[in-house]
Amino acid sequence: MWLVILAAIQRERDELLALLDVQERQRYEATKSHPSQDDQAYNNFTSAEVKWTLLHAIRSLQFTNL
Repeated sequence: MWLVILAAIQRERDELLALLDVQERQRYEATKSHPSQDDQAYNNFTSAEVKWTLLHAIRSLQFTNL
């Protein structure tokens, strides 16, 4: 009896997870095809600027954790 109930709960969980996956995929596709202005602003940085910013952030973290 308990195994049947457990199996039904697991099946329901799997169906809900599948539904959430579909909804998340739809949200991703909607935002991927229509980038926001904020996303476009990030695309204007050069790789050197990104590298310098990351190095600076890492150094800041290292000094704050001493």
